[in-house]
Amino acid sequence: MERGYVKTCNWVVSLLNNCDFSDSAKRLGLEQISENAVLINFFDRTYKVSKDNIELINQKTIWTTASEGYEYDLKSVLGYYVLSDANIEPLYEYCALGQFSGGVFRESSGMASMANKKFADIFSNDYEKLKKIMNMFGIEYEEGNRDGKYSWNYKILPKIPIKLVFYEGDDEFPSKLQMLYDKNAIKIYNFEQLAVLHGIITQTILSLGKS
Repeated sequence: MERGYVKTCNWVVSLLNNCDFSDSAKRLGLEQISENAVLINFFDRTYKVSKDNIELINQKTIWTTASEGYEYDLKSVLGYYVLSDANIEPLYEYCALGQFSGGVFRESSGMASMANKKFADIFSNDYEKLKKIMNMFGIEYEEGNRDGKYSWNYKILPKIPIKLVFYEGDDEFPSKLQMLYDKNAIKIYNFEQLAVLHGIITQTILSLGKS
């Protein structure tokens, strides 16, 4: 039986057949390489999104994840970005994912708690280990060492800047990484699509931490 993430990816690709790539490239800050194709960069990976496919064409930094659906989910998210009809600029004002959900998703939820536990297990209080990953991708350092808090800014997609905030752990609380999204991200993606993007970013950082 075909997995759900495979079906979703195939469905997104089918929608691209009717995409105006020139218009998407102009609105969403993408590099257009032909009438029917654009390039998108994601953590040093370059994907070609066209009318009939979403494919990885270059990978400067190599990593693998334990999730079978990771690559399909990522391709779906990139396809949804190209298909978005948004015509907006980032606000550079940030909020947590849960604020887009109307209270459905909370950082204290089981899924979020599991991700935080995995992060603490891999990184512990090793700020230098996380900093090395951030530097690898040229992620802009914002501030640090304020009550054990360190922040970075990064454009995960051309019109979606995010803020990554690392909190050092102590005797009471483990370390954690919080991801904040530009408030206009919800005008490009719906909440479900943003949640998938959130999971992909989380998996990427955890996988890089293990390597």
